Amino acid sequence: TTVTCYGQVMVSESDSEAIEGHGLEIAGRIVDAIVTGADWYKFGGEAINCQIGDMNVTGSTGYRGGEVSFLVTYRVQEGSPFTASA
Repeated sequence: TTVTCYGQVMVSESDSEAIEGHGLEIAGRIVDAIVTGADWYKFGGEAINCQIGDMNVTGSTGYRGGEVSFLVTYRVQEGSPFTASA
């Protein structure tokens, strides 16, 4: 399955800093928050594997967003899509 994480930042009306680079920074911080430890891709034993997919920048004037897709492979019990299976 594909899981997408999204974050968004807006500048205040009094801020003069350019916002163009913030979308990619948000996407990078999302990856940093999830990719922790040597076996992060197993999500505590709940997944078989995970790959980082597309990283996208969204937004327009005044706000930017960063989006990261994770391609998660996991196994469930036959006949029960809500019960994980090793």
